[in-house]
Parts: sequence; C-alpha cells; structure tokens
Amino acid sequence: MSDTDEPIPAKVRTPGSVLDMIANPAARTYLMISMGGLIASCFLVFLHFNSMFGAIILFIIGAGGLLARWSSAPPVFVLFLGYVAIFPYVVPESEVFRFRQNVLKMMIQPGDILVLGSVMVYLLGSLRLYAITHTGMPFEAPKMFIKPKTKPTIRPRTPIGDLELWMLFVRVGLFVLLGQVAWNLITKLRVDFQSNIPITTYPLNYAYDRYRGTGEILPSYVSQFLIAVAFISLMVLLCSFTLYYLWLLRMNRDEARMVVLDQAWSTARRDYNRPESWRAWQKKKLLGMLPRKGCGAWFLVIGVPIILVMIGLFLLRWLLSFR
Repeated sequence: MSDTDEPIPAKVRTPGSVLDMIANPAARTYLMISMGGLIASCFLVFLHFNSMFGAIILFIIGAGGLLARWSSAPPVFVLFLGYVAIFPYVVPESEVFRFRQNVLKMMIQPGDILVLGSVMVYLLGSLRLYAITHTGMPFEAPKMFIKPKTKPTIRPRTPIGDLELWMLFVRVGLFVLLGQVAWNLITKLRVDFQSNIPITTYPLNYAYDRYRGTGEILPSYVSQFLIAVAFISLMVLLCSFTLYYLWLLRMNRDEARMVVLDQAWSTARRDYNRPESWRAWQKKKLLGMLPRKGCGAWFLVIGVPIILVMIGLFLLRWLLSFR
C-alpha cells in the first residue's frame, strides 16, 4: 500500500450494541448475570407454576430486552410474571378465585423464594447493564437546556470487582426476604378498629370473604390494602431517612457549605427580593421609564371583579326569571 492510500476505516459500532456489550468487560459480566437469572427464572416458572407457554413468553421478553436494549422490558417482564402466577395457562379461568384463597392461606414457599430470587438477579443485572450501555446518571438540567447531541455519562469500561458482585447477590437475598415478610404481614394480619389493638390476626378456622356484608369487621381485601399501604409508607420513610442521613455523613466541607448557603438563600429570598424590587421601581421612576398612560394593574384589581359581579347578577336574575 502506497503512502497516498488511506487505510480502510473500521466499522463503527453503535453504543450499546451486542458486539459492544461483548467487548466491554463490565457489560459482558452483567449480560451473563442477567441471562443466567432470566434462564433460571423461566425454568423455575415452568416447574413452579406448570406453565410452559408462560415461560417461553417470559424468555422472549427478557432476552429481547437484553439483546435489543429495550428499556421497557423489565417492567413488562414483571407484569407478565404476575399474570402467569395468577393464570398459569395464560388463558383466564375461573380457578383464579380458588387460587386467591389458597395463596392467602399459604406461608413462605421455597418455590416462590427461588422464582423471586432469580427474577431479582435478572432485574438488577438489566439495570446495571443499562447503566453501562445507555446512561449511568440522568441529566440534572431540564430538557429544554440539554443540547440534542449531548452524550450521556456511562460507566467506564473497567472490570467489575468481586465486592460489587457479592453485594449484588446480598441485595437480592435481602429484597426477597423483605418481600416474603411483607407478604405474610399483609395476608396474615387484619385491621379491626373495634379491638383495643387495631391490627390482629385471622382466626385459624376463618374463611376469607365469608363475612362480606355482615358489617362486623372490614373485608379482607380492604384490610390487606390498608396494611399494604401502611407497610409501604413505613418502609419508604425509613429508607428515605436512612439514605438522607447517610448522604449527610458522606458530605464533605464544600458540599455542606453549599447546602447551607442554598438553604439560607431559599429562606431569605423574599426579604432580599423586596427591597431590590422597590429599588428597581424607584430607578425606573427617576429615569422616566414607568408607563404614563393606561389603567394597568388597576383594571385587574378593580375592573375585573366588578365585571364578574355584574355578570353573576345578570345570570342570577336570568335564572330567577324562570320561576
């Protein structure tokens, strides 16, 4: 090849493509973790719920989301998994009511824990893979200030440490156990405002929904809804306060000074703004920049209310004329 000949440029890979995920060590690791969780969850769905067709559809949704970079695949996967848990044969049947009563009486099941664990591995792996191939941090500025060709910040192409992988599976275990505890609290407890302690347990020989319309205690679905709202609200408050204080503990001196100045400005901004507004008005008055003619704000303050009152009196008189 002569010196004048230009080299043939290599084919540019699109961000987040399959080849780019394979070449990126971090993306490759999370791609394998997500595929492993997806295959395990589909296999366990087939064994636990006896639904081959549902497992095939779940695998298509999950694999398509990983390979084609569908950001909406994880929520669709979760929604269809809940549908398969109620209707194992995908087609709606009348057995759902008996299934609901049996589920409410069950304790922690090993099959449910395995399915939830594998699904959590798939979801967390998909989230990390999205952060590596698409964007790691969202834009903080409003959309109107973001340039069209602005590239998002993605995670560096570095291998993943062992501690990060261990913490990933530790989070999966904690989430699964917390979900099982929440499920048992919601299904085994009931709200009874007639007792001294408003939250009690169901009797052993109690039939769900047998008492509808009796008025003695709340129906089971209302009681479970109230307990679920209370549990979720409590967890949100605890997590928000915990994360907030962790953020405060990790804050350095410059960040703390910035937060204090911002809070001071937010508190006293009205007091700062009032004299500046009067000073600007006085300066415009001395320079002769104030409007000399027109009613201006006086019409909005006095004229508009008078017009509305007159219209209201006219309508009232018109309505009374029909009597």
